[in-house]
Amino acid sequence: MNSDYVTGYDLLAEEAADHIVPPWVIGATRNYLKEQEAGGPPSAKRKPAALPTRCRAIKDDGIRCMMWSSGRPKDDGYCRIHLGSISRKPGEDVERARAKLTQAAPYAVDVLEELMSEAASEPVRLKASTEILDRAGVRGGVEFDARVEVTDGRSAADIVNERLERLAKNAIDVASRLASDGIGLPEASDETNDDSEAQE
Repeated sequence: MNSDYVTGYDLLAEEAADHIVPPWVIGATRNYLKEQEAGGPPSAKRKPAALPTRCRAIKDDGIRCMMWSSGRPKDDGYCRIHLGSISRKPGEDVERARAKLTQAAPYAVDVLEELMSEAASEPVRLKASTEILDRAGVRGGVEFDARVEVTDGRSAADIVNERLERLAKNAIDVASRLASDGIGLPEASDETNDDSEAQE
């Protein structure tokens, strides 16, 4: 009961399959075989035909699901019933995608090598060579200039002196305003002066 069941290839040879499986399974399998014999999809923009398979879900009673999956990669081998009920762990899709990338990496390197050596366009060859070097950790040099340019040419001491002069001028202006309003600055008391002299 938990075997892989009869595949689509065997179902085409079995006349009784028309009464065993849904009609769309037979039609999709024939379309898949016809596309394989033609060498692939009719255009590069069209996705390849999928081969229907049995659902790979195991039910609570330990028996494998007897329904059919469309065979598309995004269905992951599940039928339409189990697609909505399968609870996946957090991050499982990311790990699955990372595993696919790891499997496709050798083929991607082969394509880059082929483009680097056999591409007719020089920019394509240059780009492929740069990508290979970049993935290998050999990157082009980057110029780094650590010089600091001062726009006005003034030194830090001049800037500090200008700020101190500005503060002194503001203090004089405040004192003159207070004097004109009849408010004098508080004078230090004799006790305070005595304490300060004692501390000195």
